[in-house]
Amino acid sequence: AATSLLSPERSKRGAGAGEAGEVATDVKPTAAKISMLASFVSMTKIPTISLFLFQSLPNNVIWGVVSVHMHDFLITEGSMDVGVATSLIGMFGFGAAIGGLSSGVMGGYLYNIKKAYLPLFMGCTCIAAGLVMQYAFEICIRSAHIQYFSSFIIAVSGSLAAINGSLSRAVFLNVTSPYIRGSAISILNLMNTLGRGIGPACLTTWMAYQGIERQLAMENLLYLWVFCGLVMCLMAYTIEKDEDKMKDDLNVIPSEVGRKV
Repeated sequence: AATSLLSPERSKRGAGAGEAGEVATDVKPTAAKISMLASFVSMTKIPTISLFLFQSLPNNVIWGVVSVHMHDFLITEGSMDVGVATSLIGMFGFGAAIGGLSSGVMGGYLYNIKKAYLPLFMGCTCIAAGLVMQYAFEICIRSAHIQYFSSFIIAVSGSLAAINGSLSRAVFLNVTSPYIRGSAISILNLMNTLGRGIGPACLTTWMAYQGIERQLAMENLLYLWVFCGLVMCLMAYTIEKDEDKMKDDLNVIPSEVGRKV
């Protein structure tokens, strides 16, 4: 839904492609033949995509830690009953669902005002998610009996954390040429999955290296979201130029086709 809100040009391009379908079938763009490695090299030349991939791995490390350790953390360090801890995890998921659904509307509104506002919105909410979740861990440890307030803070942190994920694919696609878009999505999914997979190992390694308890280690790793948010804010300086360049490249192809015909 967020992708369609942020990409009104695609419907126009699709209509144009249908009208010139016979010509397009006779043309074999060289860009369609490039390999995965060549696609990756081509992607890294786009500043917005380079910044996006740079923050993708550490961003998903936190999601790996939360998915594996958060429930046990609330039971062990928070001294909560299994039912209470499960309820808090449910509130985190509920907040994430609200954030994911509302982010498409808010992101589309900001994007229509000015494209640079979208990565700024994503970056600021990512930073806020890391800081609010740190506070949520403190509340769960110190005031485990205040379940309503803990539930509210956990839900807010989940809502803020989910905004980045629901909008990231739309931003990624808007600056990627259709000829490398499939490879680009594959690389993005690989980075996301790798980050989630190594997340628990990163937490364990950090605990052993620093000689600290799990609560402090989890709070330290949440600064990765602050770092990722700052990186996403830098995209505000590049997204407009990269989108315009991608559109210019698409406009070059029909003119080349016309010359060949």
